[in-house]
Amino acid sequence: MFSIFEPQRTNIMNKDKNNKTRCTKNNYQLTAEQVAGIVGCSVSYVKKIRSGAVNMESKLAKKVLSVDTIAESGKSLLIQEIEKLVKLPA
Repeated sequence: MFSIFEPQRTNIMNKDKNNKTRCTKNNYQLTAEQVAGIVGCSVSYVKKIRSGAVNMESKLAKKVLSVDTIAESGKSLLIQEIEKLVKLPA
């Protein structure tokens, strides 16, 4: 018997898997808005630098990357100082 309402095969997983996101994979300490305010550039430029879409050798890109590095190392140093002050028993 022939049916008009034959179900169509769709694979939702394959369609969604091929979508590319613009989200960077790293977890940065400062938002793009905060870094843009510190460095003096646009938010979209910070996002492009973080995603690797622009030349990393430019002066502005080096400033953005150095702010991210300083923020990350500053967090690590803060955690170390807190651990020294608190001295939690093991």
